Amino acid sequence: MSGIAGVLTVDGSEPPEDLLHALSTRLLRRGKDDQGITIQNGLGLIHRRLSIAPLDAGHQPLCNESKLTLVADCRLLNTESTRDRFADSYDFATALEVETIFPLYEKYGAEFTHHLFGMYAIALYDGHADELILTRDPAGIKPLYYFLDDRYFIFASEIKVLLGLEHIRPDIDRQGRKESLQYGATLGGKTIIHGIKTVLPGETLIVQKGRLLKTFRDRPFDDLKPSKMTLKQSFEEIPAALCEALADLDEPTQKAACSLERPGDYLLASTLDQCYGERTHCFSILLDGESEDSKHQFKVTNLTELPFDEHDFWRTLPFVAAALDEPCNIPERALTYYLAKKLKGHFTVLFSALGTKVLNADMPLFKRAKRLKILGGRPLPRRGIFQYLRDVPLFLNSWSEDIKKARLELDEHSELSRLQKSQVLEYENRFVTQNLASFERLTTFHGLESRFPFLDPKVRYELMGLGDSLKIHHGQTGFAFYELLRHKFPTLDLSSLCHFKRAKLNQWLRNKASRLSALVAHQEEIEAIFSRDFVRDAFSCKDEYYTQAAWTLLMYALWHQAHIKGIKPIPDTLSFLSAKN
Repeated sequence: MSGIAGVLTVDGSEPPEDLLHALSTRLLRRGKDDQGITIQNGLGLIHRRLSIAPLDAGHQPLCNESKLTLVADCRLLNTESTRDRFADSYDFATALEVETIFPLYEKYGAEFTHHLFGMYAIALYDGHADELILTRDPAGIKPLYYFLDDRYFIFASEIKVLLGLEHIRPDIDRQGRKESLQYGATLGGKTIIHGIKTVLPGETLIVQKGRLLKTFRDRPFDDLKPSKMTLKQSFEEIPAALCEALADLDEPTQKAACSLERPGDYLLASTLDQCYGERTHCFSILLDGESEDSKHQFKVTNLTELPFDEHDFWRTLPFVAAALDEPCNIPERALTYYLAKKLKGHFTVLFSALGTKVLNADMPLFKRAKRLKILGGRPLPRRGIFQYLRDVPLFLNSWSEDIKKARLELDEHSELSRLQKSQVLEYENRFVTQNLASFERLTTFHGLESRFPFLDPKVRYELMGLGDSLKIHHGQTGFAFYELLRHKFPTLDLSSLCHFKRAKLNQWLRNKASRLSALVAHQEEIEAIFSRDFVRDAFSCKDEYYTQAAWTLLMYALWHQAHIKGIKPIPDTLSFLSAKN
């Protein structure tokens, strides 16, 4: 795991040392074992590294004789084949996997990304062309953000790193706020902070003298084709693809932790146990001392159950909001934070089946996408989270322009079904920005590297390529994947696992609804948008739309306290909401 950052001056002058050191200091949480800074031609590059791999393999920033310099946060899976390919034409000076980027760039230019396989965020400087190239993996696993004004182009692995600089004001982007509240994620490369943008999954930026010259993009499903795989064949081919992905990701000296949080985690844990043996350690969080039969019947080499109650949840939530770059209305992230904290110092890698709900079409919105248009089918959500509620402020309704643009781009892909287009839309927009980003930040916060084997191209193409009738069958979403789980674990009932956890969290929310609604409604940022009666109704009504709106309001209020008001988190949600500067 690494953190990268950099400053490119518009006038070509040397970047201020205090600015570079401020960026390096704020990257500390992403790598405390090694650091490096290099300055050349008006550019300062910064790298922080956690020693998952041996430190004697080499150091970053990395330079070569062709005036190329790079910093990267990456896990490349085709390193050996690339080294073999260029063994006769390029003199490798280190054992770092990122060095394989140099010969690829020398051969293919900025399109070297077409030949990378893995997860990465890369900043490469070409001294001959005086160009800075930023790029991010198509799956969107590794984060990368940037800010530019009339003096600097600044980039970093996290928004929080940029937000702490005196050059960047913590002003809310109004359109980003609407998207975050209504959709749960910001769209089109913007973030909720005005002026800070994200490099999109698979996007490459070419920058010169602090200005964008060119952008192009490799999308995560550009090569997706419909599969003719039968249900019975999927029972063999999907686990085989997962095994192959785990073999590529293997770190032979590392213990592998796996969180049993979602149904796909059980297939992942079983496969990890099969591939890695005793190095696999599975962790299950028990809410309020729950003791579900499914957990006790699940057998792996090492399984630890961690109790987590309502008191733990409300103590954890302020720290979750403070660790995230953007608001996230997924309360289950408190479980992720809690587990990562427990694993800190004992593990460096945490595996997760994140992404399976999108890849398997296991979400209610996909049922609507599969229907014919005359039967009410629609490819994208018409309403935001708050548009299901009464008396919603009208200005919030204008949130969906960017997602409509994304849909029009997908309409050009005639080889994809309506359902697949909706899955791609969900993946590229809400999943990457909300689910994936929040999980990655919370694990990184505690020094853990996240691994998502289901997002490996081999696995994600197998799942997304399944026929629509296998994904949604007689109204059941995620049909083929749940059939695979039943085939693999006939004694377990995993279909209700996520619903059980959310129901428990919703109960905890209702237990404190009156006090929470009063504190949230009095937040300046909330008060400027919603009436107090509106907030009270969101917290008091048991309807699922109102409950989701309540989570959205609560998490936004907590995030605003931590990032805009700058209040340090304390282990008490109610006290944190009422805290003043």
